[in-house]
Amino acid sequence: MSMPVYRIGPAAVSMVSLESIGIPLPKASPVDYAEYITLGDGSNRGVGWLCCEWRFAHLTLTQLAVLRGYCTGESAAVYIQTLTESGTYGNYSATMVWPVRRPPKVDFVLDFVVEFRGMVAV
Repeated sequence: MSMPVYRIGPAAVSMVSLESIGIPLPKASPVDYAEYITLGDGSNRGVGWLCCEWRFAHLTLTQLAVLRGYCTGESAAVYIQTLTESGTYGNYSATMVWPVRRPPKVDFVLDFVVEFRGMVAV
C-alpha cells in the first residue's frame, strides 16, 4: 500500500504536500456525495456536490496559520489531492470551508476539521 499523499494549493500546478509545509497528515473522509436520496424503486442515488473532510487530531497555532493561508475568508477556492472512495488519491478543485470556532486560548487546537465542498475532479 502506498503512503498517503495529501496536497493543497491555489492552483493545480502549485499544489504542495501537507508534510512539506509542516502540516501533519489528516484523517480524511473519502470523497463522497453530500447527500443520498431513495428513488421510487428503492435504490439510492448520490446527489449534490462531492465533498470530503480533513480532520486533524492536533495542530499548533503555527500549523493552523499555514493552513489558514489557503483559506483567508470563510471559504476559498483551492485544489487538493485527497483520498477517494476507491482508496486511491485524486486531484480536485474545491471550495475550502473554514470552521467557525472560537480563537484558541492555548498554543494548539484539538480535533480541527476543514471541509471541502463542490469538488470537481481535475
